[in-house]
This record gives sequence, structure tokens and C-alpha cells, in this order.
Amino acid sequence: IVSDILSRLCECNLDNVETMLNDCEVRLQQLENSIAKEESSFDTVNEKIQGLFSRIKGLNINVQQIKEVYSRVNERFGFENLSGRLKEMDAKMDVLNEQRVNLENVLGYDGVPYSTLLITYDEVAQECGKLEVEAKELRAKLDNATSDEQRAKKQLIKLQLLVNEMKNKIMKYRLPSIDEKFASDIRDAQVYIVDIRQYLDETPLNVEALNKKLDEAIDYIYTLFNSVNNLVGMADMVE
Repeated sequence: IVSDILSRLCECNLDNVETMLNDCEVRLQQLENSIAKEESSFDTVNEKIQGLFSRIKGLNINVQQIKEVYSRVNERFGFENLSGRLKEMDAKMDVLNEQRVNLENVLGYDGVPYSTLLITYDEVAQECGKLEVEAKELRAKLDNATSDEQRAKKQLIKLQLLVNEMKNKIMKYRLPSIDEKFASDIRDAQVYIVDIRQYLDETPLNVEALNKKLDEAIDYIYTLFNSVNNLVGMADMVE
């Protein structure tokens, strides 16, 4: 189009020259925008691509660790419903790893513009983000179950010590009011402890039921412990 314009000008033929110049200006502006877009895409891809590859690498490690934890605790906690989700996650990881390899292979290939690479990058990053959220949820579910069991075991020891301390104080002071009032309460406290032990001995472990029983036991035994201490304190003052 430029050569045509120059030819017309040389011949002093000004017909449509202004229109042609305007069209040329529009095309040049479009070309400038495309170049700017390509430069921006180039900068973005090169700035973020290694970070994405590192995220995918870390996600592979995380998923493998989740599968290893699951294989160890599945029978204990009865996570049969997670088997399907883990298989789905494995399949998604296979796709994501393939996308990563494809993206890495076309980096720097002259036939693929960086604006196209940026679109591919965004798609892969979005899928990676979804898998990261899913992996985090599954890992938390497994970790919470095991931590609940450890918490219950530690609390059981504390509750047993509290019951023993209360029994010792009641025996030490041998107050009729204490004997009559707290004998059945102490038995109830011991029943809570027996129930918690039974839950911990079960396989698979019913974490929800265990936590419910444990919370009830903590509330009951600590309240009883405070009541015994108050009565013993009154007995000390009387003496």
C-alpha cells in the first residue's frame, strides 16, 4: 500500500491518497499494538514460567506424600471414600505433567507467538491452582484425623490423672459430704475414660464419635475437679 501511495504521488494522482494514508496509519497502529502485546506476553511468560514449573514439581511431591499417608492410615481411619478422589487426582496430575512438558517444549520456538504461550500458561496455571486446593484439602483431612487421635490420647492421660487426684483427695479428707456427693460422679468420670479407651481401640477409628465423647468427658471431669477442689479448700479452712 505504501508503494502504491508513492506511485500516485509521483504521478500527481491524489485520488484516494488521503484514505489510503489513513488506512496505512490504522494498520501501523494495529501492528504497534500487536508488537507491544507480544513484548508484554514475552516478559510475563519468562517471568512466571519457572515459578509455575516449580509449583507443579512441588504438587507432584505433595500428591505422592498424600498417597503414602493414605496407605498408612486408611485402614485405621476408614477413608475408603477417598480412594476414588485420589485416583481422580492422579489422573489430573498426569494431564498437568503432560501440559507442563508440552509448554516447556514450545518455549522459544519461533513458530509459536508468546501471546499464544501466555494463554497456554494461564490455562496450565489455573489447573495447577485447582489441584493445589484439592491436595491441600485432602492433606488436611488426613492430618486432622491423625492429630485428633493423638489429641485424644494425650487428653485421656490428663483426665485419668485428674480422676486419680480427685480420688486421693476424697480419701484423704474422708468427709461424709464428699463421699456421698461425689462417689457416683467419680464412677461416671471413670466410665467416660473407659468409653474413650474403647473408641481408641477400635479400627477403623470413629473420629467424630471419639471427639464428641472426649469433649463431653473434658467438660464433665474438669467441672467435677473444680468442685472437689472447692470442697477441699473449704475443709482446709475449717481445719
